Amino acid sequence: MPDGNHQNGSVSFYTEDSIIKNINVRLSEFYSDGEIYDGSLIVNGKMIAVNKQFQPDDIVNYFSVQTDHWDDGVEVNYQFQIKKVNIEFSWHWQADTLIPNYIGIEID
Repeated sequence: MPDGNHQNGSVSFYTEDSIIKNINVRLSEFYSDGEIYDGSLIVNGKMIAVNKQFQPDDIVNYFSVQTDHWDDGVEVNYQFQIKKVNIEFSWHWQADTLIPNYIGIEID
């Protein structure tokens, strides 16, 4: 696969030296337009539904190393690390409801 940015449906990814360096999965059209992922995520052997109802409580207890978290009133963001992989989950506030934005995976 050539180096650079690629898109396949709701998933975008970046390759460098033919190795995938990061993956982003669009969960809503808050940051960009396009296809939205609606499926499942397997974390530590447990299947978690990733849909419009997907919330921080659905995943925070599955990761032992949380590297960052913020809620600035617009976006809620959680970041975790597993070995050399950084995983980011983002939601945005709409009225009093959190709407999932994206899942980002970066490989160091």
